[in-house]
Amino acid sequence: MMQHLKREESLTSNLLQVFEPLVLDDALLILATLGDLSMFRDYDLMPSFKERKYYFHELSHTETPPEDWQWPALQALVTHLGELLTCSLSWVAHIGLTKQTQRTEINIMVDQVARFIDSKLGDPELQRDLIILKRQEMHELQLANHALILLKTMELVKIALEAPTLLEGLANSRSNAIATFLISTLRTIGVLIRCPKYHRFYYNLEIGMAALALSMNGILDHMSIL
Repeated sequence: MMQHLKREESLTSNLLQVFEPLVLDDALLILATLGDLSMFRDYDLMPSFKERKYYFHELSHTETPPEDWQWPALQALVTHLGELLTCSLSWVAHIGLTKQTQRTEINIMVDQVARFIDSKLGDPELQRDLIILKRQEMHELQLANHALILLKTMELVKIALEAPTLLEGLANSRSNAIATFLISTLRTIGVLIRCPKYHRFYYNLEIGMAALALSMNGILDHMSIL
C-alpha cells in the first residue's frame, strides 16, 4: 500500500516519505506480538534508526499526540529499544510455546531473532547516540536512564538466546548480576511520568525479564519487591 501511494504522481507532499518508517515500525510491532516470525527475516529492509529519529522530530511539531514532552532524539532512542525488546520477547515466547517443533527448527528461529537484535543494536546512528548519551551524563533525565535500562535488558535477552537453551541462559551468574542491577535501578528511578502509555509497557517488560532471571537463579527473595 505504501509503495502504491508513493508512486501516485498526484501526490505533492513528502508525508509518506517521512512517516513510512513509522507505519512499518508499527506493523512490525503488531505482527511480532501476534507471534508472526516472518518480518524479521527481511530486517535489512526495515527502517533505520536515523529514519525513526526523523519522524519523531516531525511528530514533535504536530501536538497530536503531544510527542514534545521530551527531546525527539531521546524519544526515538527509547522507542527503538523498547520496540526491539517487545518484539524480541514476543518472538521468544512464541518460540517457547510452539508445540511439536523440532529442535533444529527452534535453533533456526532463535538464531533469526538473535541476528535481528544484532542488526538493530548495531545501527551506526544508534551507537553514536548511545555514546553521546553516556558521555553527557544525562542521568537527571528519567527517560535517559530508561534508555540505558532498556539496553541492559536487551543484554539479558541476548544471553538467554546465546545459551544452549533459553532456561540455561537465564539461570547463570551473568544473568543474575544483570537482573539484580535492573531491579535495583528500576526501584530507584521509578515508572516514567508524563509519558505515552507504551513507555510504561516497556517498564513492565524490564521488570518481568529481570524477575524471570532472578527466579530462575533461585533468588525468590527479590520477588517481594515487585
